[in-house]
Amino acid sequence: MVLAAVAQICSTPSVSQNIRTALTVIKWASAIGAKMVFLPEASDFIAPAFQVASLSKPLEFGQNEYLEKIMTAATESGLWINLGIHESPHGSISSEGEQRCFNTNWLFLIWERLLGRIER
Repeated sequence: MVLAAVAQICSTPSVSQNIRTALTVIKWASAIGAKMVFLPEASDFIAPAFQVASLSKPLEFGQNEYLEKIMTAATESGLWINLGIHESPHGSISSEGEQRCFNTNWLFLIWERLLGRIER
């Protein structure tokens, strides 16, 4: 039987706090023998709408500390990880003329093995 860990965390506007919380969940999942961890949508942060664009980062190596820390934990633990994360808008403009951030879902084992990405 394969064990998966499904995490429910309470993300905050503090990305660094959310990193610590997610890493704790990943370590716990590894310790109990899970092979995969599902982190929730917006696991990097939950913030008021006016802060979302400034807190969102590109999903590229060297530009997103949250993603890098989670991917490092995946590599070190050997766990598959699925997570929801904000992605900076890359100039995408909403119908109201505002920059739009994406709610992106990633599935990966290590940085080099991104297995799936859904951008919404």
